[in-house]
Amino acid sequence: MKVKASQVRKTVAAVMDKYNNDAGLLVSILQDIQAEYNYLPRAAVVEVSRRAGVPLTRVYSVATFFKAFSLTERGRHLIHVCIG
Repeated sequence: MKVKASQVRKTVAAVMDKYNNDAGLLVSILQDIQAEYNYLPRAAVVEVSRRAGVPLTRVYSVATFFKAFSLTERGRHLIHVCIG
């Protein structure tokens, strides 16, 4: 599912407004965006960086550090297997 850049900008703007553009809430911002698209589109990551005033590398480092975030499209259903 390809997302349109204009739609991504609107979504990011709404989420960022919800959190008052607070870069300290970066994880929550990314969670809300991922909830909308089921992954973090590149355009969204770039827009978050721009609007929050933080380097793009910082946003990517947060997005890649937490296993809950995905930078690639995923299916509608996720299957987790516990081997422990």
